[in-house]
Amino acid sequence: MKTEEGDIKKIGRLLEMGATMLASHCQCGAPMFRYRGQIICPVCEAKKPEALEGVPKEKKPRGVKEAVLEREPSPGEVKAIEKYLIEKIIKIGEDMERETDLSRVRDQMECIEIGIRILKQLE
Repeated sequence: MKTEEGDIKKIGRLLEMGATMLASHCQCGAPMFRYRGQIICPVCEAKKPEALEGVPKEKKPRGVKEAVLEREPSPGEVKAIEKYLIEKIIKIGEDMERETDLSRVRDQMECIEIGIRILKQLE
């Protein structure tokens, strides 16, 4: 694939919009992207099935309980999970104290928030 400056801008724009670059490539040679449930090529804008050969299908989202737990955990397992989450939250907080990149601080705060939310669900 010969990369044109316009193609790079299209790819960059898709990434800015939150698209996910896939490991698969279009017939034109450009990387495929998943955006809003569709798999597309930013260069030739292919959405045809033949352009998507080898691209994995998007999995149906599962709930937290379905994705993490196939069965009810024992009380000991719950305590182990809680301990692990607390340790991770503390570690992220310690790492955040030294962080100067605001986007990384935001990401770390989101991780802490998710950890706290999970801890509340385990109660």
